[in-house]
Amino acid sequence: MATPPKLVIFDCDGVLVDSEPIANRVLRTILTRHGATFSYAESCAEFTGKNRYAVIAYAQKHGIALPDDWSEEFYATSIKELSENCKPIPHVRSVLDALVTAKIPFCVASNGVHPKMRATLETTGLLPYFEGKTYSGYDVANGKPAPDLFLHAAAQFNIVPADCVVIEDSATGLEAAAAAKMPSFAYAPHREMALHGATPFASMTDLPKLLNL
Repeated sequence: MATPPKLVIFDCDGVLVDSEPIANRVLRTILTRHGATFSYAESCAEFTGKNRYAVIAYAQKHGIALPDDWSEEFYATSIKELSENCKPIPHVRSVLDALVTAKIPFCVASNGVHPKMRATLETTGLLPYFEGKTYSGYDVANGKPAPDLFLHAAAQFNIVPADCVVIEDSATGLEAAAAAKMPSFAYAPHREMALHGATPFASMTDLPKLLNL
């Protein structure tokens, strides 16, 4: 970037906290119990970055009969496991400290529900950075890949989209950033994805330089 952004919007799962493996394992356990036949890797590829409506759509498409309370079971089980086992993404704390030093505001915008975000951020020790600055896809009409969530987050800071930067790890989130007309960086240390115009990077140690801090 030629100049630092005026607002940095982080996704949560897979960008700030290493929660995706745990959540996908719980989700696959529930879905296979009700007839799904995919592998753990296929579950990650299908659902990373998406919300429960994507799970419902998948189940309907593939004839999987989910009980009405499946999402309650998923959130209760995953939040419990995340509260016990979730770790921060390596070196992300140094990125947050650099933003604090540079006096650049930042927030988190995730398709996940607020209790899950709070549990993972609290367990990893990152919650103090984000108190009062967490936004969920359930706060807006349409979650990612629609632009609503990122536009909502920017509006809370009175920052225009072009002056924001989104940090994501999923094609769903990068598509949302493109739709919101926000520049984006794709944290992709282990897998390829559709970038939707984002700049990929493999380590959080690279991010401060990319943001021109």
